[in-house]
Amino acid sequence: MTDAAALPRRAISAIPTMPNRASRASVAMECRLAPEGIRQNGDGGFRVALDFHPLDRPDLFLNASAGASFMLVAVELDDDGEPKPPVFIGRPGQNWDEMKPAAQAAMRCRDAEFRRFLTRWAGEPIETVEDASDAVCLHCGVNRKRQIAPRSQAASLWAELDSTFRYWQLRGDLP
Repeated sequence: MTDAAALPRRAISAIPTMPNRASRASVAMECRLAPEGIRQNGDGGFRVALDFHPLDRPDLFLNASAGASFMLVAVELDDDGEPKPPVFIGRPGQNWDEMKPAAQAAMRCRDAEFRRFLTRWAGEPIETVEDASDAVCLHCGVNRKRQIAPRSQAASLWAELDSTFRYWQLRGDLP
């Protein structure tokens, strides 16, 4: 796996990460969370209602067939229309990439979708947080997730597994 810190800045933008791929294919549209907002579906997924700005006609969605898949990249805007910094689960204001690999792994193991991915990836049922932790530890060559130290071989293996998970989320299949 390539260490992004060792690459020149222009080379980093060529790495096929989710943000880089999304930015190349994105269409910017302003919208607001509709009054009916968010509701949970019976299958555990969520339905989100958006109202689009009158100047940003959502042809991307209007021209798509029912069941079409989209990758949405959301940036919350402040009262002046400027992007707010993203906030992810972790320490308040901490981005995913700023989290230690052990914390990322712990969060993923609590995620039911990650456990479904691990079941497919490992070829055996991964149903509990403990099962997921065991699978991650085995893959990363550690006894406990907290041993996945930054800039270690275990961290590289974790990053590879997490990238495979994100690919699976996007494509619904393993690379």
